[in-house]
Amino acid sequence: MIKKIIIIIGIFIFSIHPVLAFDREYCEICHFPIPISVPTPVLTPVSTPVSTPVSVVYTFVPMPNYDVKLWEYTMTCSRSDFFGVCNPSSYIMPDSPIVKYYSDKMFINGKGYLEWKEQTYLFYMQAEIPSFNYQSDMEKWGKDDFWVNPDYFLMYEKSGDCEDIALVVASILEEKNIPSRIVGGYLTENNGERFRDWLVEYKLNGTYYVFLSGVGSNFLKRDDYKKKIIFEPLLMFGKSGYYTDYDRNW
Repeated sequence: MIKKIIIIIGIFIFSIHPVLAFDREYCEICHFPIPISVPTPVLTPVSTPVSTPVSVVYTFVPMPNYDVKLWEYTMTCSRSDFFGVCNPSSYIMPDSPIVKYYSDKMFINGKGYLEWKEQTYLFYMQAEIPSFNYQSDMEKWGKDDFWVNPDYFLMYEKSGDCEDIALVVASILEEKNIPSRIVGGYLTENNGERFRDWLVEYKLNGTYYVFLSGVGSNFLKRDDYKKKIIFEPLLMFGKSGYYTDYDRNW
């Protein structure tokens, strides 16, 4: 009789307080297993939306409508066994609309190197991007040496040899008000071969950097590039003036 009363009380408590820790399949009040009814979940079919392909449109500022001419070049000036143009500073062109157009698409990254702002631009507009591909003057122009003015290079060429690429980079850096110099000297390769080369030096926040136009087109701190190549600088010039002897502390 007493056992029946206990069972009835337990069932009553369970019915009004289902939250009273009947979380196990054994009733600590009744001392025998109690089946716990678990509600069967109702599965409502969910309609999966069909994804519609979205066409992404990349909008780019068009290149300026600018009449660019290839400058005449004659090898009449030389210094330290280097031949070149007689007006070298005029080949650094920060005020050219074409140089400004490309400079606007580039920035100086945290390492102090020049970089494209948008990789999508680099990917989708590859034909318009100067790839800085090396091509010798003999291959391109049939001459031992030929300097291409940077605006013409950017508008039409997209490839050239060391001084062509160096002039473009120096022009873009100067457009960003970063002092730059074109440096000429002798580069010695691993096999001991020695030849003339041009690179860019620029100064940013008190640190000197170089752009190695003829050796993989790399940006490096000036103190680090000598770990990579053997280069003997002889002469240099900037956006004004003529060739001068190389001065490390320009």
